[in-house]
Amino acid sequence: MPRYRYPYTGFTGSGEKYADVIRRGADNPHAKLTDDKVRSIRERLANGAKRDELAAEYGVCADTIKAVGDGRTWRHVK
Repeated sequence: MPRYRYPYTGFTGSGEKYADVIRRGADNPHAKLTDDKVRSIRERLANGAKRDELAAEYGVCADTIKAVGDGRTWRHVK
């Protein structure tokens, strides 16, 4: 079986344990958001904040804010 090197993880393996080394949320070195920011975004969306304004404030796109609010991303944050 071929061996792969997964970017950003430093993990080299057969691919069977890839899910164990995926860096989620703020553990990902490329994350622009933190758990606290995600909680704040969700609370502000629930109170009627506009996605475009939040996106500009947090330095991400409006689609990212929508995904956070919908729970499609950052699901581990309650």
